[in-house]
Amino acid sequence: MPHSVFSLQLTKRQLVPFYNGSKSRMLVKTEAGSTISLPWRVLQPYVTTSGLSGSFVITYDATGKWKEIRKM
Repeated sequence: MPHSVFSLQLTKRQLVPFYNGSKSRMLVKTEAGSTISLPWRVLQPYVTTSGLSGSFVITYDATGKWKEIRKM
């Protein structure tokens, strides 16, 4: 199944625009060099008291839409 891998390192302060609603999408750069725009809500479950960090994998369905995101 097609997939993309990316890493994030964001502090609590960097996440404020997402929580106050001024931003709703996050642009991430994959390890392959492409840029993906993700809805904030799919990354929210991975936020900790320190912020948002780690490596993630996105799996795509047959039509190329993202199907699942999970932390590696």
